Amino acid sequence: MEAQARALLQAAVASGEVGGGLGTGIQRRLATLGGVELELPARSERPRAARLTDPGARAAADGRA
Repeated sequence: MEAQARALLQAAVASGEVGGGLGTGIQRRLATLGGVELELPARSERPRAARLTDPGARAAADGRA
């Protein structure tokens, strides 16, 4: 079994095929299916800034601390 795994790995490395990352591999595999053009909705208001608070402060305010 180890010899089979070694042979498979050696064959894959010897093929010279450029691998790329996981995302590249997925994109190559799905590229033959074609893409989808999506319409983005127009924004009617400005995005709000995220409120970054201390999680401990929130727990204390909720009575969980």
